[in-house]
Amino acid sequence: MSSKKTSSELDGMIYGILLGDGHIRKPSKAGTCSFILHHSTKQKDYLFYKLKLLKEISHVKFNYWEKQQLNKNGKTYNSIYAQSNCLKYFKKLRDIFYSKDNKKILTKKILNKLTPLGLALWWFDDGCLYINRGKSNKIERRAFLATQNCTEKEHDLIVHYFFKTWNIKVVKRVHPTTKQFYINFPIPEFKKFVNIIKDYSIPSMEYKIDLKLELNRKTGPKPVG
Repeated sequence: MSSKKTSSELDGMIYGILLGDGHIRKPSKAGTCSFILHHSTKQKDYLFYKLKLLKEISHVKFNYWEKQQLNKNGKTYNSIYAQSNCLKYFKKLRDIFYSKDNKKILTKKILNKLTPLGLALWWFDDGCLYINRGKSNKIERRAFLATQNCTEKEHDLIVHYFFKTWNIKVVKRVHPTTKQFYINFPIPEFKKFVNIIKDYSIPSMEYKIDLKLELNRKTGPKPVG
């Protein structure tokens, strides 16, 4: 991976992060915004990996801190946060990624900005490779993107994007209980996807793209649907 990136590569990288766990705060009075990242402390090295990439943008500086919180079950959850300095560049991105009521949106323009690195970061944020033992003791593998916050129309855009841009056939599915949509990768198509993003992986994220993982390795929540 090159240490210097073009402006389009930098944009594609940030678009991938924003489709995933990245967040941009509301504009300040000066018309600038800051970029926010948040992960479990178990993913600290992944957060630092993203910070290293983001620092390639001129004038971006980050502060980070760790915090203990209680989840809905009353258990302690250790988090790490990172926040950039305020820039007009992030204000421009907020205008693209957020609606007037401050909700994230997904458009054809956003998807078309993605690069292989951007796709990788989106997957490492929101993707899941699940492995279990199915009928007849057969190993089953499933790969999906947790895109439940997207509308049905936005899911249609994602399906079209992957096929048109990467010749990858993903499937829009609906959770039977929540009725929320998510994107499923048939395993042959997921292998094609992994070939696109594998060069941008780091050791702590390998479990999200390694189809040879054994069952005794925890790979993420079991999808339903």
